[in-house]
Amino acid sequence: MNIGLDVDGVLVDTQTFQLREGKKYFGKKYGISAENPDMFEVMDVFECTKKQREAFWIRYIWKYCLKEPMTKDAARVVNQLRKEGHRVVIITSRVHTTERGVTGKLFRWMVKHWLKKNHLTYDAILFSEEKGSGVRSEDKLRVCEENDIDVMVDDSPENLYEVGKSKKVICYDAAWNKECRDLDGCRVKDFGGLYRKMQEINKEIL
Repeated sequence: MNIGLDVDGVLVDTQTFQLREGKKYFGKKYGISAENPDMFEVMDVFECTKKQREAFWIRYIWKYCLKEPMTKDAARVVNQLRKEGHRVVIITSRVHTTERGVTGKLFRWMVKHWLKKNHLTYDAILFSEEKGSGVRSEDKLRVCEENDIDVMVDDSPENLYEVGKSKKVICYDAAWNKECRDLDGCRVKDFGGLYRKMQEINKEIL
């Protein structure tokens, strides 16, 4: 199979990072607490301003991109899938990665460096438009279709619903998709479950 694999929220626990660092930062600097801990965006979690959000990420983006641990068993499972003959394509809408110039080059390098640092191997890496561009889910579907992806692993409900119109999807369990009960049939809670779900889908395709 050609497997598409998201980064933020799948290969890295975005919620844990944002809550851990955000509670310290927003609490100390602004007296703000995590009002909506199950949301994905920092502005929604802490009900902060756009300027406060940008200040947070200016301070913590490097730590998140370069030092935050990879999800448990992710590298082992992905590497095993490749050994079994599956093609793994990293498809991410990480901020700034589609930009031209020095900033885009730096952010693309950080993703690749982090994957290498955590010993996760893959066949290709593709960057789609980030959230806020207005075309995130549609762009991810386009990337999947243009690269013959058989199954896409993602945590974003909008991506899962859009890509799921023409491709098989696996919902990686996250606080922001728990209420999407119609995704329970394709939901996995860890990479052990992801591996088992891939085996099931492979049998269906064969």
